[in-house]
Amino acid sequence: MRLQRWCIPFLLSASLFPAVAAAQSIPAQSAPAPPAQALAQKPGASILSLDDAIRLALEHNHSLLAARTTIQQSQAEEVTANLRPDPVLLGDTQFLPIFQPSQFSSDYIDNTAQFDLGVSYLFERGKKRQHRLQAAKDVTAETLSQVADTERSLTFNVASEYINVELAESTLALAQQDLASFQNTVDIAEARYKAGDTSEDSAMIGIAFRCASARIVSANS
Repeated sequence: MRLQRWCIPFLLSASLFPAVAAAQSIPAQSAPAPPAQALAQKPGASILSLDDAIRLALEHNHSLLAARTTIQQSQAEEVTANLRPDPVLLGDTQFLPIFQPSQFSSDYIDNTAQFDLGVSYLFERGKKRQHRLQAAKDVTAETLSQVADTERSLTFNVASEYINVELAESTLALAQQDLASFQNTVDIAEARYKAGDTSEDSAMIGIAFRCASARIVSANS
């Protein structure tokens, strides 16, 4: 914490030494900034754009895939709600001499046994089937809206995380460039010290260099 408090004044003091660097024979050159799309990539890895990251998330997110299956379930409920009732065939028999087979004869069947046969069918009134179908369609529309909202939230989260990674990589790249610049300044100060210059600039520049190193460690974490 004490080192971070001294970073700003010493960095400002170190910025007052451009003439020292210009007086040396080795100019300090900064590396060019990497392109934005390549900042968050590891060496040797393929470049993943924001559109590709969103597309992969929409294709492989388990929660979204599970939510999409509810659309098919709701559409199946529409088919079920639109079905008409089936006719029912009923059959019944009574007074058969199952436990007295000796009484089983044509006269017994004609005079004693009873047989019933019927057909039933439910006639729905008040447009019940149409209302049932419309309710199922409303549920499907609600499900579609919920899945679309889930996709929108996932797209926003992936884009936010992608931008955060790009920002972190950019901050790290700039901190590394600052560290390289301070390293050049420290090398120049050491050369002056070896040449006989015993001013306090070398100590100040060294502290500024350690501050830049602390920034690198903070950016990596």
